[in-house]
Amino acid sequence: MARERRRRGKGLGTVYRRGQIWSVAWIQNGVREHEHGFPDEDTARRVLAVRIGDLAARRSGLRIVKPSGPLSGLVDAWLKVRRGTHRSADQDEYRWRKHLEPSLGRKAPDDVDVAMLKKIVTAKLADGLSPATGRLLMRLVSTLYTDLIRNQPRRAVRRTAGGTSTCWGQSSYLAVKTTCEPL
Repeated sequence: MARERRRRGKGLGTVYRRGQIWSVAWIQNGVREHEHGFPDEDTARRVLAVRIGDLAARRSGLRIVKPSGPLSGLVDAWLKVRRGTHRSADQDEYRWRKHLEPSLGRKAPDDVDVAMLKKIVTAKLADGLSPATGRLLMRLVSTLYTDLIRNQPRRAVRRTAGGTSTCWGQSSYLAVKTTCEPL
């Protein structure tokens, strides 16, 4: 009588053998990942357990390439693209240069938070700026960050025989080629 085949649970990966080499496979971010070259099944199972544990703890995946450098450089590129699609791009550029660039221009995108923006707008309102202009400044920053996040580079990952990966990303604001490393 044939032995009943057992299925491994969903999301737990798999261990398999090809010739003399043991390999593991698991699903990560919707993509099937593989790792090869283990001498025995026990080692392969331990590596798979670590990978699945990292997935469960959300420590896996490729590093996300964040827009870096001063915000003023990113805004310049963003405004160039915006000129072709929005009537108010020249007014947005004026608002950025006059009101926001002196306080935000040298900061990195990750250093700007809501409290900082509220302080800037409150100071501008205290200096006599119209409340409508204060709202437009907040809208400008909100739109900038929305576009930067939406246009993050989309990555195509190519695995090499040595186990390293190369990511190519392209967006309207950034062209990125980096070596991808796990977190």
